[in-house]
Amino acid sequence: MLGYALLMSLSRCCLFIYSQLILRELFYTLSYFSNILLDAWIGNTDRHHKNWAFISVKDKIYLSPTYDHGSSLGRNEPDSKREERLTTKDKGFSVKAYAQKCYSVFYSPLGNTHRLRNFDVFCEVKKLYPNPAKIWLNRLAEISSNDTLKIIMRIPKHRISIPAIEFAHKILELNQKELLNLQ
Repeated sequence: MLGYALLMSLSRCCLFIYSQLILRELFYTLSYFSNILLDAWIGNTDRHHKNWAFISVKDKIYLSPTYDHGSSLGRNEPDSKREERLTTKDKGFSVKAYAQKCYSVFYSPLGNTHRLRNFDVFCEVKKLYPNPAKIWLNRLAEISSNDTLKIIMRIPKHRISIPAIEFAHKILELNQKELLNLQ
């Protein structure tokens, strides 16, 4: 049993070191930073290691454009749950509570087995790279609630319901406000 405990402890340590290396070594470009901010804003819970890619063009390597946002903006919630979350007085079941449960694949400090929320990943990267954080937060501040609603409303009506529109819009508003409070 001690061998198993030691193995699990080493595994957690490796995960932490891996997370820290990723935070320090991969967050070096503005484009990568924008992906972290986007995931925090839309509440993407599926940004695992296979959802990052690089593109090689004429002997130069670039981070690919962001992709696979399918697990964001409450997409997996049925309309009945969305409506209930939008109208409830129960703070623990609200859209805000839902938005605050968007976890990343990154882990918190050594000794802790809890994954970081996307917002917390952005905060950690912001500590390491304050200038790109400032640039992207300023860009996010330029986007109004009306801008996001106009974009969502461009989705064909047969592809998105009214509760899905309202739910996604509310998540964007709440996450944007939380991110902009970091300025």
